[in-house]
Amino acid sequence: MVKGKQPYQSLSDREYEERFREREVQVLKKRTHKLGLTLLDPAQSGVVS
Repeated sequence: MVKGKQPYQSLSDREYEERFREREVQVLKKRTHKLGLTLLDPAQSGVVS
C-alpha cells in the first residue's frame, strides 16, 4: 500500500512517459519564471518548423 491506503497500481509505459513529460514541462516553467523568461507554446507562436 502507498499513501492514502490505496493499493499500488503499475503504470503502462505510455502513462509513465506522459506523466514524466508533464513534470518536465512544469519544472521548465518554474525555471524560466525564476530567470525572468517566458516559455512559448509552439502551437500558438505561429512558428513553422
